[in-house]
Amino acid sequence: MTAGAFSSGRAVLSERVRVAELPEHVVLTREEVAAWLAIRPRQVERLGIPSLNLSRKTKRYLKRDVLEWLNAQRENRQQIVRSGA
Repeated sequence: MTAGAFSSGRAVLSERVRVAELPEHVVLTREEVAAWLAIRPRQVERLGIPSLNLSRKTKRYLKRDVLEWLNAQRENRQQIVRSGA
């Protein structure tokens, strides 16, 4: 996935579909996670999505962990809405 893919909605959508079809145990790059969630690659780290640190500059993401993180974000949002905050 190239940086130019973010300027083309069609490229991002095709990447999102491809990642969605992969098994939960697959390992993803920051760029693949970003394309899947339709965000910029830097935002993946800023959001605190769980990652595997393979080295100082090499992070990878398990699809299963990203899905769990997304569910936790949704549950937190629902709790905030219910509490009226």
